[in-house]
Amino acid sequence: FQAEDGIRDRSPSRGLGDVYKRQPKSFSGIGLHSGNLINVKLKPNKENSGIIFVRTDIDKKTKDCSIKATYKNVSDTSLCTTIENEYGVKVSTIEHLMCALFGLGVDNALIEIDNEEVPILDGSAKIFIEKTDVFPGDGR
Repeated sequence: FQAEDGIRDRSPSRGLGDVYKRQPKSFSGIGLHSGNLINVKLKPNKENSGIIFVRTDIDKKTKDCSIKATYKNVSDTSLCTTIENEYGVKVSTIEHLMCALFGLGVDNALIEIDNEEVPILDGSAKIFIEKTDVFPGDGR
C-alpha cells in the first residue's frame, strides 16, 4: 500500500515490501576489512525469494555461490555481520546495504558481488540508497 505522502504501509497485513523491479544497478567500492576493490550488481528477483547474495568470484561448478540473507545464515558478528551458506561461501559487512534495502521496502533482490565483503562506501546506508536509485513512491 502506498500512501499519498509516499510512505509505504509496513503493517503486518500488508507485508514488508515489493519485488525490486528496477533496472539492474551496479556500483564499486573498497572493502573496509580487505582493502580490495569490490563490484556489486543489484538485480530484480522473484517475489517471495528474499535478498540473495551471489558470489561471482567463485566457480559455480564447484560450490553453491548463493547465500540467502536471513538470520539463520549469520555466521559471525565480530566487527561486521557475515552470512554464510552450507558450503562455507561467505559475504560480510552486509549491514549498511541491508539497512538501505529494508528502509526502501525492498525485500526481494539478487545481489551479485565479486568478493567476500560488501564495499563500505561512506560508512552509512546513504550512498547505497543513492546507488540503488529506489525510493518510496517510484512505482515499484
